[in-house]
Amino acid sequence: MIENCHIHGIDSSGIVLESCLDTRVQDCVIEDLIDSPGHEGYGILLSDACESVVITGNRIRRVRHGVDTGRWQGARLEQLPDGTNITAGAPRGTVVSKNVISRCTNAAISWHAHSAGVTVVGNVISDTLGFGIFCRGPSSYIQGNSIEWAGGGISVGADSDDAGRIGTRRMGSGTQILGNVIRHTGNFADRRLNSPGAPEVQGSADGGDGVGIELHSADYVIVAGNALSDCEGASVRLRGGTRRCVVVDNVLTDVAHSQEAGAAILLEGRNDIEHEVDGTIVDLTSRGNLIRNNVIYDTSPEGERSEGGRATYGIDDATLGSHMTNGNRVHDNVAANMTGGAVFRDVTPAPDGQERNFHYDN
Repeated sequence: MIENCHIHGIDSSGIVLESCLDTRVQDCVIEDLIDSPGHEGYGILLSDACESVVITGNRIRRVRHGVDTGRWQGARLEQLPDGTNITAGAPRGTVVSKNVISRCTNAAISWHAHSAGVTVVGNVISDTLGFGIFCRGPSSYIQGNSIEWAGGGISVGADSDDAGRIGTRRMGSGTQILGNVIRHTGNFADRRLNSPGAPEVQGSADGGDGVGIELHSADYVIVAGNALSDCEGASVRLRGGTRRCVVVDNVLTDVAHSQEAGAAILLEGRNDIEHEVDGTIVDLTSRGNLIRNNVIYDTSPEGERSEGGRATYGIDDATLGSHMTNGNRVHDNVAANMTGGAVFRDVTPAPDGQERNFHYDN
């Protein structure tokens, strides 16, 4: 167990665990780590074959990543004469809970594609330039976190359209995102971190585009029961070949600040059905997703809602090709107090052929 440590002002990561089993890191304060070329500046870093590690009750601020559970040395360190591969392994079964993380120059909590079964519960994240939580590993569980004043809320899946798979598995597949509170995403964090009197923060962010929750080239992800407010990008965005995902029972408010194609919930794909990645043709359309029972409500004054760049659509199915054949189902959603145009644009009817989306204008 590592507990009650105070680590600050160093030019490397605060706590690094390599191939550790049944380890607990708790009640530590980690701050002011240098994030610059040649210096990782991570608060807590897990590497190689870590398993059953619990990170809880820590206060982490002014670092690059608060917690990163994904450094991996590669698929093969050496090969024995009989052909057996010797590997360093990858983190499994990590729990990150009840930490307070702020003022990160990149994602506050992040893990890479080879980390599986990561549980992130009950953390408080603020003032981070990147996403609050950035998940690229499969079968993760993200519940009850509070994220505000961040570049983006929660991202699950690939870094880009060219990096959507590890072998035959899509990044972030099988992840559940439940009961999180996300608000004030966008360039708010940059303004706050660089305001007069704020401590100097070095490094650059991984962005976030102000999106509340983003699924990127992921499969079988559940997004349910989340509350999102005041996102400068889309509140929920499905992109780059996201398939068979479920977005239900979420509440989206103050959506007028959205600048992401003017939609609170946005389904999108690339402009080409077949996209070449390292010589392989992959399909990057988003299809087979269910968007249901979400509530979208704008509490902004009418004058503010009518300004250029404000949200026009509650839900926009902007996926490639015929909107009637992409297999996305968007129904039983409610939008209120929206302005301009069709509140539900190009959405596919419910299975019974009825529109079944509802709009109320106060």
